[in-house]
Amino acid sequence: MILARRFFMAGSVVLMLSGIGHTLGQFVSTPDPRFAAPFAVMKAADGQMMGMTFSIWGVYQCLGACYAALAFFMGLQNLLTAGALADKPRALVRAATTSGTCTEVMVVVGVAYHLPPAIVLYVPSFLCFAVAAARAD
Repeated sequence: MILARRFFMAGSVVLMLSGIGHTLGQFVSTPDPRFAAPFAVMKAADGQMMGMTFSIWGVYQCLGACYAALAFFMGLQNLLTAGALADKPRALVRAATTSGTCTEVMVVVGVAYHLPPAIVLYVPSFLCFAVAAARAD
């Protein structure tokens, strides 16, 4: 049970780091010059909904920020609840399975869209959650 909880916590830390890495990659890194033209088109393409004007670039940025925040705070929530799961193996299995399923979806999406960062960031987390779920009983 101790090993399972440690893997659960490790997967949670990796998930938090993935959220931080995603934020840095999206908002701090220098964009590849080959993407200048598509990004310009995204910034110029706008729409209107509910009295607000938005660009496709803004939607892209918003989705990226939300994705990073969800990854970070899911990992944080897991860490905050890990102590309560110390003597509850069935609850740890459910938490690890849920988190593992979430990170598995992220990996599948990364593979489907040929996005190496998603694969590199979420495979270790998924593996930690899988081990935690398998070893908790």
